[in-house]
This record gives sequence, structure tokens and C-alpha cells, in this order.
Amino acid sequence: DTREIALALEGIGWMHFFRSEDDDGCRAFAECLRLQQANGDQHLIIRAKVGLAQELVALGRTAEAKPIAKEIIEFAEVHHDKRSEHFGWHYLADCELILGNCSESLELYKKSLALANAIGDKIEISFEVQGVAMSLAGLERTIAPSAVRIAIQLAGAVKAEWDRVGADIHVKFWDELLDRYLGAARRSLPDEDFEREWSKGRGIAFEDAVHLALEISVGD
Repeated sequence: DTREIALALEGIGWMHFFRSEDDDGCRAFAECLRLQQANGDQHLIIRAKVGLAQELVALGRTAEAKPIAKEIIEFAEVHHDKRSEHFGWHYLADCELILGNCSESLELYKKSLALANAIGDKIEISFEVQGVAMSLAGLERTIAPSAVRIAIQLAGAVKAEWDRVGADIHVKFWDELLDRYLGAARRSLPDEDFEREWSKGRGIAFEDAVHLALEISVGD
């Protein structure tokens, strides 16, 4: 039963991803996709592409991840699949962030955030807010000197929400991006300045932090 084998491979792929075993996860999702394409169920093909694109992003293989992400978005828009569309925009944002294109990643994370907000998934929302924060932190070094403070506030708001719901999620490539952007932002400020912005962020209602992330622009 190749359909069941493909679904089992999908589960194995996600297991590898959350263990940061990305080469193994990529192979599992690639085989899952091959089987689903042979079976011809377009919805299951997109599910396989969601997994494969995630692992390609985690491996930094942005040139391969981008076209798959665009295929996910195109399918999802036609079929009103907001969750898959959210993933597609998120992967495109990740690719731009990995490449250091923070103006582009900011706008893409905002698109993904709007969709995550529409489906009400607090964990996915929080990842998008982190993405916006990292993008702002990256812009601080170029055209938006004050963005680092907003970035730290948004990161603090996410941490407060995770503490509230009991979440503590770590994925290797995402943690590396957080350190590359938000870690650098933290190290760029005196300790007292960082603590002030972090505490301010933790005191913001999560819904207000989401609104801030959605409304922020490079000009701010």
C-alpha cells in the first residue's frame, strides 16, 4: 500500500526534522513525495512538499526550497488552504533571511503571520513574530537603526507567551538563525538597554505584539 508507506515516511520525516536530523528527514520526505506523486492525490502531494521544503530550508538549500514553496502557495490559494499557504510564505521568508535579505524576509514573514493569525495557531504565530523580529534585527545594521529595540521587544513578547502556554521548542537551524540575528542584536546593546527592551516586550499583550509585527514597516 504505497499511500500508507508514503504517510509513514511523512511521519518519519517530521521526526527527523524535530531531532535536527535534516539529511535523513530530507531523504524521507523526498521518497514520500515520489510515492505521493505516483499515487496522484494532489492534497497529499502538497503535504509531502510542505515537509520537503521545510527540510531543504533547514539544510540551507534555498535555491531548491523556493520553487517548491511557490508551488505550495499556488495550490493553497486555489484550494483555500490557509495553513499550507502559511507554510509556503514562511519558507520563502526563511530563505531570504538565510540569504541576509532582511527587507524581503520581513514582508514575507508578515504575509505568513497574517495567515497563521487567521487560523489561530498560537505556536505558528509566535514563529512568525520571531521571524519579523529577526528581520528587523538584520535591518538595524543597514537602514533602520532603531529596529533592534522593536526586535527585542517582539522576541520578549514571544518568550512570555511561550512561558504562559508551557512551550519550549528548539530546532537547530531556527536556533542558529535566532542567534545570528537576535543574539547579535542582544550583544550590540549594553546589558541595561537590552533588559529594558526585553522586559518591555514581556509586558506587551501577545495580541498587541502580533499587531505590532503585522503593522511594522522598514520606514518605522
